[in-house]
Amino acid sequence: MYWSRSVTFFCALLVLATPPLQAKDHVWIVGGGYDLSSTQAQIEKNVQFASQVIQQQSPDSVLKLFFTDGDDSLSDVYEWRPVDDASNTMNPLARVYDMHVANGEAYRNHRIENAAGNTDAGELSQTLVEDFAALRKGDRVLFIFNGHGSRDSVDPWTNLVWLWNDTSLNVKEMDGLFSSIDTSVPARFIFTQCYSGGFAKLAKENTNRCGFMSVSASRQAEGCAAGVDIGDYRDYTTFFFAALQNQSRTGDALLINPDRDANENVDLYEAHLYTLASAVSTDIPRSTSEAYLLDWRPWHQYFFAPDNPQNQYSQISDALRQKYQVEADSAFSSKKRALQQRLEQLNNVRKALLKKIDALTTKLQKKLEKRFPALAYAYTQSAQTLLQTQLSQLRTYLLADPAYTELVEKQKEYQALKKQRLAVKRDRMQLQKIRHLDTLAQTHAYFHKHASRTEMARYQQLLQCEKSRL
Repeated sequence: MYWSRSVTFFCALLVLATPPLQAKDHVWIVGGGYDLSSTQAQIEKNVQFASQVIQQQSPDSVLKLFFTDGDDSLSDVYEWRPVDDASNTMNPLARVYDMHVANGEAYRNHRIENAAGNTDAGELSQTLVEDFAALRKGDRVLFIFNGHGSRDSVDPWTNLVWLWNDTSLNVKEMDGLFSSIDTSVPARFIFTQCYSGGFAKLAKENTNRCGFMSVSASRQAEGCAAGVDIGDYRDYTTFFFAALQNQSRTGDALLINPDRDANENVDLYEAHLYTLASAVSTDIPRSTSEAYLLDWRPWHQYFFAPDNPQNQYSQISDALRQKYQVEADSAFSSKKRALQQRLEQLNNVRKALLKKIDALTTKLQKKLEKRFPALAYAYTQSAQTLLQTQLSQLRTYLLADPAYTELVEKQKEYQALKKQRLAVKRDRMQLQKIRHLDTLAQTHAYFHKHASRTEMARYQQLLQCEKSRL
């Protein structure tokens, strides 16, 4: 009995003498595609950018990165760079066989440092459940996904994220993983993939969850280009994390101050509003508090909502209307028609260009294969020998043909046309964003007049969670 009491007393002293474990911010970033062909360079660079900002702005955070195949040395990323015809000896031949874009692709292993593991759904789920269950009161969670998604047009609960080895997790399955987190622990999330709006449902009643999505549950998102020029990126990650570091991704000063409350700290919600205001893309992002407002919105709001609400959404809408010179409804409609007509014109030009390019490539292929017959049998020893011994003559033959010169011009026109079409689509989406912001502004004002105490408390809970810092 004496020994037992002594041990008990000694253990109690140890407990009293041991300082309480310090609460931590825990960040999980999951990125990549479901295979090599779906893991574009932009996804990898987005993961690197997000982790860099988190490490700079919240250096005490516990950060864990999961990317494609983890520490496997096989190629799992592909990137694209423009090809110089003069220095790339294969490009003339690639142009004739309509492979000049693919000729700029390169395949390699990812460059994510200290990856904690792969993103196979089975292994990732097991790790997340264990990690989430180990969290304790005072901790905070930030979960970020950068990759691809798909949707169910009937049930947003089955919208999903694609993971390595052609695996996936849908909203319901992700909800099951998040259920391992103690309800006292705030769990924030950022989903940037196509159809990511379905994941707003993770912020269920009686949970301490909130987050941000790049698009609605029914729209595709930007963010999966193979190009390596970050100056071309217009996705949610690019603007959201630029706001958090108060500097553009390319190192330039931001054109709009994201610190809306002027407290010298940019929180997650402010970063989201900055993205709404600044990103000229095909995305219309949303937060869980905004999704809550839109789900609450009654049918009769259109008849009784204030005509000129004053809140954060109307402010952003007014700025965008001024930027695009569509303050009046007539100007808005005119701009919308003009953009639609411009897109139709570009689509017609595109069809004509493709037809001309197809005719030129067919003509040149026939001439080439008549002059160099082995080209008709690409995967044979004779074709390989031809490329090893006569590539110089083949190039000279092609470059001297006026049809090849015309082909190069048409292919360059087509690439320029793709950029023009994307620019028009992005501008057109800004008009849809303005309408979306107008709806949010009116719903926000109507909600604050007519919501019940319970509804208001739930909205404020979501908003408070979203306004937390990194």
